[in-house]
Amino acid sequence: MWRIAILVLALVWLGACRESSQPEKALNAYATALRERRCGEALELLSARTRYSLDALRIKPQNPHTSVPLEEYYCSIFTFEDCKLNEMSVKASDGATATVTMPCGRTQDSFLPGFPSMFLKYEPRDWELVREEGHWRMVLPFVIKIVEVREREDQLREKALQDQRAILDRRAKKDSK
Repeated sequence: MWRIAILVLALVWLGACRESSQPEKALNAYATALRERRCGEALELLSARTRYSLDALRIKPQNPHTSVPLEEYYCSIFTFEDCKLNEMSVKASDGATATVTMPCGRTQDSFLPGFPSMFLKYEPRDWELVREEGHWRMVLPFVIKIVEVREREDQLREKALQDQRAILDRRAKKDSK
């Protein structure tokens, strides 16, 4: 009887101590770097596409009049505030991408207007990772989206200027005849 009880406890213990997947380890390393304000290490854990976007923001800030320090885009200590890092799990994965989820708290609405609630409501938050050069890297979609929108606007502006030049050239040719 004792042997069966010990065996059951050992199996439960082994189940609780499951090995974290590589994407989970990468997310945990990123979260730890942010919490300890090791921004250089956090930057190394970002995907190439995210680092490209950060470089674009370094050259041309999102708002030149009130520029936010670049580190706030990828190295904010509040990114994983009230998140349960020990409860993360892989939600979806294929060869080169993975989505890791973990419960993160947000303040609930208070029953008194103007006063925040002291209770947290935990909701799943998803994090995207990509496999690059044999390592899992974090993707920060909001940084990438800022740069993609800006690049799309620049392309549209350039096309409009080319169209305007073509129209002016046709008028100049027509007027010279």
